[in-house]
Amino acid sequence: MAIEGLITMGTEQSNQAVAFGDYILDPVDERLIGPNGPVHIGNKAFRVLKNLSARRGMLTTKEMLLDTVWDGAAVSESALTSVIKELRKALGDTARNASFIESVYGRGYRFLPEVSLAEKAPERPLAGESSDEHDAKSHVTEQDAVNELQPRGFFQRLAKPWKIVAGAISTAAGTVALATFIIDFERSPSIETEANIRVTDFRAQSPDIPSGFIPSIRDEIAAAFSEDYQSKVSLVVSDEAQDSKYPSFFVTGGVRRETEDLIAIVRLQDDRSQKVIWSHSFTHPADEAGTLPRRLAISTALLVRCTLGANGAASLPTDALQAWASLCSNGGLIERDFDRALLELQRVTTLAPDFAEGWTVLASYKRAEAYANPDDFDALIAEAKRLNAKALTLDPENGTALLKASDLLDPDDLVGREQQIRKAVAARPLDCMCEELSLGSFLLLHGRVDEARKHLKRATAAGPIFPSAFRWSGYYHALKGNRAAVESDLDILRDLRTGDEDSTAGQRLMIATLAGDYARAADLISGSERARGNPLAKAWSAAYAALNGGNQTDRAKAAREIIEASPGPNTYNDISVILLDRLGAPDQALGMIESVASRSTNRARAGLAFVSNQTRARPGFESLARELGLVSYWQETEAPDFCDDANAPAVCAEL
Repeated sequence: MAIEGLITMGTEQSNQAVAFGDYILDPVDERLIGPNGPVHIGNKAFRVLKNLSARRGMLTTKEMLLDTVWDGAAVSESALTSVIKELRKALGDTARNASFIESVYGRGYRFLPEVSLAEKAPERPLAGESSDEHDAKSHVTEQDAVNELQPRGFFQRLAKPWKIVAGAISTAAGTVALATFIIDFERSPSIETEANIRVTDFRAQSPDIPSGFIPSIRDEIAAAFSEDYQSKVSLVVSDEAQDSKYPSFFVTGGVRRETEDLIAIVRLQDDRSQKVIWSHSFTHPADEAGTLPRRLAISTALLVRCTLGANGAASLPTDALQAWASLCSNGGLIERDFDRALLELQRVTTLAPDFAEGWTVLASYKRAEAYANPDDFDALIAEAKRLNAKALTLDPENGTALLKASDLLDPDDLVGREQQIRKAVAARPLDCMCEELSLGSFLLLHGRVDEARKHLKRATAAGPIFPSAFRWSGYYHALKGNRAAVESDLDILRDLRTGDEDSTAGQRLMIATLAGDYARAADLISGSERARGNPLAKAWSAAYAALNGGNQTDRAKAAREIIEASPGPNTYNDISVILLDRLGAPDQALGMIESVASRSTNRARAGLAFVSNQTRARPGFESLARELGLVSYWQETEAPDFCDDANAPAVCAEL
């Protein structure tokens, strides 16, 4: 029977056994039979699997599963999340590299393997019959079914192994072969648990908190943790302390109302000592109360991951962990109080000298200090390299430290930087999610957009609560002209807001501009208080209006306004470059990129990544690309994707 027939039979009504991969689902006896016999799953898990398998390849929303499996009872999404985890464990599946149950972010799940009707479900042993006797009797029937399904299951598993192959890369000194790293994500070890977290009930600290609001906070936090597939934290929803072999912590807090605002406090505390590791407050409009639980959940999951996600962080002494956590819970501390941040990091490395991540982040701060103090640049960069080398001595496969080594290379050594990033990807795949994201963004910014796709896809799959992953995914989809995917990325970024204001508005503005969605971009500017009175924002608004229906005169005027509002490298912005390119002012776009090149070659190369072939055809593009080291980089590695276009620029003839 065709899969359409399976779907139309109905999920809860059908009693026909179905087969997928190496498994048979028997609805009569409510059994899941695997290659080694029955697999124990609970009733709810069985019913969820039955519904998913009946809709193979189709989106099954969370609402559909909750209504059908829980019979309309009022339960939170965390109940469904727990069942999905149970099923993945039973099937040997992972959310990161799904072969059976794929998560569709924010919406539901999709069942992946082919499904067919099973001729006959394997029989249970008769009363008094040994399992060996039963196996002997049923060998032909069951083994035939398994043999029939095995090739399909095998190839299904091989269809999506994630492999990273770092091949030979030529350098000016000759051909330096990178080690060929082949990483099969289906065989790579799962992220090991390093801490237990329990989420307790939050408290209403004033009488006028909306009904049902407090329980929804705990449910949303549990759901957000379940979305973070790379978390090293095991989550329990409980008001009681749990026995565990791992360090244990709990998340708690409260909400009160002050005039027109809701004030929420979230704390992470040590379960044994009750000491507060970090405390964070949120201010949210009371008339938008419905969006606060999700915002709290995303922020809490990110803060916990930042605090406990580094290898060994959960086992740090409390005072060292508190110092480490201060860098997470005071987002932007390096910008607001650099000296205090540096003192906290030095405290971490003093109290926990074997904590590799502390030395790596301290190296990052020294690098930032170097760029802020040109007179001491060489000495500070040397110090940063020494600190990062210490981190790699303590943990040679530390992904963050390997990436930082790339940052500490000469910014213009593009081949060396790519090689170093690939080492980070190969060493410990997706340890911090930043490895794949770094490689994907590097390739995209240097013209190899198609190759960037697979790395950005892995980053969003591994880090579905990380705005930066969807920012770069949005850039990719905008460059490829995939408006439906851009819409999805923008929706996710809107959902992942964490700051008191719309913390992802700038990222969405860039994506909308790059995608040519000028109406949306104009709306984002008009809705931003920060943009009001800003000359550059006003010039952008004029450009969006001109591109949305203005004539050539309007476009020329808008281009002049952007140039007038950008008097020097301090006002440089990629959006200005994109708009000048779209307004028909390619030479002005290149001039703006050239103006920032003396200040930052990285920013200038990023600007060149976002222009069209109209601008690349101008004489200034090739000279600027040579000056920024892009031509030699492309000659030593691969030509950029735009060289495959029919109207490829002249420089492509050399590549």
